Amino acid sequence: MRFQISAAPDHHTLYRDKLMPALAREGAELIGLFNTLIGDSMTNGKSMQSVELRRFPDLASWQRRREAQDDDPTLSKLAKQEWMPHLMELHSVMMPPLDYSRIR
Repeated sequence: MRFQISAAPDHHTLYRDKLMPALAREGAELIGLFNTLIGDSMTNGKSMQSVELRRFPDLASWQRRREAQDDDPTLSKLAKQEWMPHLMELHSVMMPPLDYSRIR
């Protein structure tokens, strides 16, 4: 996720208070949230990038959670109207289990 300049504090509040509880479904588990803040003296001062790692028990759970973002009116409104305006870019990647993963 890459945020608009100076949008990071608003994003964190919205994410922590509303989006994280709404996404806690289908057995998904947040296992990491990493942030990189670009300093004031840089061209893109106060912009930020985040990487979120979320573990799902299986692919079907992930698919149901993705569909809920369109099918559940409350979640859809939260994600598309409240959360997305803070973002400049959002990339999603499916990572296969690693050799030392708990789900192997």
